[in-house]
This record gives sequence, C-alpha cells and structure tokens, in this order.
Amino acid sequence: MKRILITVLVLTLSALNAQVINFPDLAFKAKLLQADTNNYIAGGVKIDANNDGEIEQSEALTVYTISITAGNIVDLTGIAYFTNIFDITIVNNNLLTANLASLTNLQTLGLGGNHLTTVNLNGLSNLWFLLLEGNQLTEVDFSTLVALKILIIDQNPLTHLDFSNNHFLSN
Repeated sequence: MKRILITVLVLTLSALNAQVINFPDLAFKAKLLQADTNNYIAGGVKIDANNDGEIEQSEALTVYTISITAGNIVDLTGIAYFTNIFDITIVNNNLLTANLASLTNLQTLGLGGNHLTTVNLNGLSNLWFLLLEGNQLTEVDFSTLVALKILIIDQNPLTHLDFSNNHFLSN
C-alpha cells in the first residue's frame, strides 16, 4: 500500500511540474507541434521534445526562433511562454491582433501580410528589426522600441506615427 501511495505521489508531482501551455488557435498549436530538426519552424528545434502532443512551458524555453508562413494562424495566445525567443516571423496568416509585450528578448519581428489592426510591442527594448507591411494598422506605438533600426510598415492605412524615441532608426 505504501508503494502505491508513493507511486501516485510521484506521478502527481510530475504532472504538476509539466505545465502545458493553452493554445486556443489549433492551427498555431499544430504548426508548433510540427517543429522538428528537419524544418525551420523553430530553427531546427523539436518543440514537443517528449512527443506527448502538447507543448509544456519548459519546452517553450528551448525555442529561440519561430517561422510560420501561410499557416492560417489567427491567434498567438500562448506565445508569451516563449520568453527566450529572439526572432519571430509569422507572415501571410490571418492575425487581427498581436500582443508580444512579454517577449523582452525579441530582436527581430516579422508580421507582414496578416490582417493586423492592433499590435502591442510595449517594452521590446531589444527589437531592432520590425516588419509590419501589408496589414490594416492605422497607428503603432514605437515609443518603447529604443533599439529599432529598421522598420518596414508600408501597405497599411496609417494615420499616426511617432518616432521621437527611436534614435537609431535608419531605414
């Protein structure tokens, strides 16, 4: 009986340590689960290292780049757990909003060819390259992007841009 209780306790603690990330967009989750050493969805990293069909917080921490082109992605909920990521390219999808404010290591970001109407980039002080062309953005807050050097934002119905804190912006 004692052995059974110990086994149950160990299994329960293991399950609690493996915190699974919730991805409401099944297309986004499916693309991330396809990441493997033979493709570049996550830069040649297999995200689902334990092959359980889920992405755990510890697995997300091993990812430094994500690249998804035309994956029918509509929601990036769950990406906030990829806190070590420095490069994201999610182009030609169906995103309406993107909140990447928690990804403070982010250096390059490509979200072109979506349908973005809002994007939250607050606090991305390491971001130096930003591609937002071909969306539906009317305004974007660049004030906290102090390292921004290159911005591509054409093909948007822009009404207001403020570059007052972007001293390194050159293109």
